[in-house]
Amino acid sequence: MGFSIWNDTNSCLSWDETTEWFNLMGIQSVPVIYDGIFDEGLTRSIYNAQRWNTMEGYVIRVAEEIKYSEFKKKVAKFVRKGHVQTAKHWMYGQPVEKNHLKEI
Repeated sequence: MGFSIWNDTNSCLSWDETTEWFNLMGIQSVPVIYDGIFDEGLTRSIYNAQRWNTMEGYVIRVAEEIKYSEFKKKVAKFVRKGHVQTAKHWMYGQPVEKNHLKEI
């Protein structure tokens, strides 16, 4: 499941561009729980304890493109209590397969 696409300038594409690329490449997007103007009360009301058996959390992000340097200010992740943490970054714990997109 996809949640972001990054371009050659190290920017995370806007959500609209991301979903467009997902559609073009046949990538399934993570479920979108809410898409609209940020509202803390609404965001808190979306929380549903019954869902935590099947999901680890949810991500809140701005809809526009995000430069790498701005990522920590424009993206947040809310995870369930007891979420498994690892010492390594995900990128260093698994093999990465070359996708050859740059050569196209």
